[in-house]
Amino acid sequence: MRGALQRLLALFRRDRLDRELENEVGAHLELAERDARAAGLSPEEARLEALRRFGGIEQMKEEHRDQRSARWIEDLLRDVRHGLRAMRRTPALCSTIVLILGIGIGANTTMFTAMQAILVRPLQYGNPDRLAVVMHQGRFPVSFANFIDWRRQNRTFQAMGAAEFWQPNLGLVDGAERILAVRVSDDMLPLLEVPSLYGRLIDEAGPDGGNEYRVVISHGLWQRNFASDPDVVGREIRLDGRPYTVIGVMPRDFAFPPFWAVGAELWAPLPRADPPGSRTSNSLRVFARLDPKVSIEQAQADMDAITSELEAAFPGSNRNVAVVPLKERVVGDTRLALVVFMAGVAFVLLIACANVAQMLLARAASRRREVAVRLALGATRAQIVRQFLVESLMLGLLSGLTGLALAAAGVRLLVMFSPADLPRAGGIQIDAIALGFVMVVSIFTGLAFGLVPALHATQPAMNDSLRMGRGTTPDRRQGRLRDLLVASEIALALVLLAGAGLMVRSMSALQSIDPGFDPRGVLALAVSVQGTPHAVPDRRAAFYADLLERLRSLPDVQAASAVNHLPVAGDLWTRGFVIEGRPDPRPGEGPAAAYRVVLPGYFETMGLRLVRGRDFSDGDSRNAPG
Repeated sequence: MRGALQRLLALFRRDRLDRELENEVGAHLELAERDARAAGLSPEEARLEALRRFGGIEQMKEEHRDQRSARWIEDLLRDVRHGLRAMRRTPALCSTIVLILGIGIGANTTMFTAMQAILVRPLQYGNPDRLAVVMHQGRFPVSFANFIDWRRQNRTFQAMGAAEFWQPNLGLVDGAERILAVRVSDDMLPLLEVPSLYGRLIDEAGPDGGNEYRVVISHGLWQRNFASDPDVVGREIRLDGRPYTVIGVMPRDFAFPPFWAVGAELWAPLPRADPPGSRTSNSLRVFARLDPKVSIEQAQADMDAITSELEAAFPGSNRNVAVVPLKERVVGDTRLALVVFMAGVAFVLLIACANVAQMLLARAASRRREVAVRLALGATRAQIVRQFLVESLMLGLLSGLTGLALAAAGVRLLVMFSPADLPRAGGIQIDAIALGFVMVVSIFTGLAFGLVPALHATQPAMNDSLRMGRGTTPDRRQGRLRDLLVASEIALALVLLAGAGLMVRSMSALQSIDPGFDPRGVLALAVSVQGTPHAVPDRRAAFYADLLERLRSLPDVQAASAVNHLPVAGDLWTRGFVIEGRPDPRPGEGPAAAYRVVLPGYFETMGLRLVRGRDFSDGDSRNAPG
């Protein structure tokens, strides 16, 4: 370790050590000359005799430099200086190479960052690999009664919790703000194993014995509406006009749920149903934490046994219940799309490497005389190959810096314009892993496009290269190599073009699907009167009727109406029905239909064509005749 440190320090004292070495060599020669003159030789003969005895001075100096310092570092620095001079001689070529590779590296870094954030990075919970969702077919909500039975009867989960979507109005000093919230069961937040930043979580036993009107708020809501006040715990807020007490604030990175109601900023207790209610009223998403020694397969077998007994007792209520790892449920169908995009940008980088290799191959052909002269002067082929590779690695690193800048912009654009259903999009950012990826890709690309030209540059016979002029035609071997690179570029480009064409065709086919309504020129806004004097049923109906009338009176509005859920944009309500004149079906086997609650004018507003009959009118109430 001591010797290595001295060698490293010698790099920074090279000039002084060279002067000391020169003085020491001169002193030895002077002593040798003095001894030769004492033996009777003339001064000229004494000088020659001293030089003969001493041996090769320059060779001795080089050996001394090799022993006193890390020679490979000196060689590397010399190669870097030579590479910088070579890049200054061809600025246009180097700028083109850096731009081409920078685009390829930037695209790959952007996609790698997205894949790492969405697919690889663990969920921000304690032991996230032990978390699972338990729902119908792994994705559809369940009823409160089923959740209670599953939690009581299972033998494979440490804890089981449920969550329900909620969108209350948060009362403010100058109005109200509609926020995204979730109602949770007592075990829901504790099973995630994430402690609160301030206060406590919603659990079964509060300090004063009740939790129905207590809430936990997110870090963002705490900063935005409470000015990051650490004394917010215990403060009263109003949700839908009712008083709630803040009992906790979650950490900055906490996000729950990680799918479905993404962006929730408030958690409140799930109202207890007593009795628990119908088994066909499905509104809960169920989460569970597996016991340490239990696998997903064992948990699924346990749930199969439980649901089979419940299905026998309550037909149609417990079919196709699946236990799915939470991470898998969060990622969903995004994995395949990300892999396809990553493969596409990898092809772009390969095409860029082949293109740059061709340019460097042409550049190496113009430097064959230089290489031949250096070989003739004693340079080894390994030294020349190393010099070429250092130049390529320098171009690769510069391309990596360019690609990193492009990736930073690409990540911001990806987050800004990402679809609403892209999971974990908020966590996509350049981090240390992405920087490491850029470094590895830069080195790999530098070796990939630089190795072949470096080896090829040292192949021609030295005498032939010395006889060549600048306009000499490349040899046949170089021509075949160029043809191979061109063919590889064309092949990769065709594969990439075919894949892009198929994706464009698929997108076009998706956009051409008729959704059943005409969305062009339709605007939507969410309006809620919960917690206001208009929440009374009679006043609520009058409020919406007056609101629609005002909207319809605007100059550029052709039609206006209201619906409880926008089509193809959220939760789906279903209801079973029976058909007159047919026998009643068995429980759970009858027909069902998705339905929405609308106000008059909805079909005209959405461009829905009625095949028969008429639209609703203001007179169509529950008490209207017929």
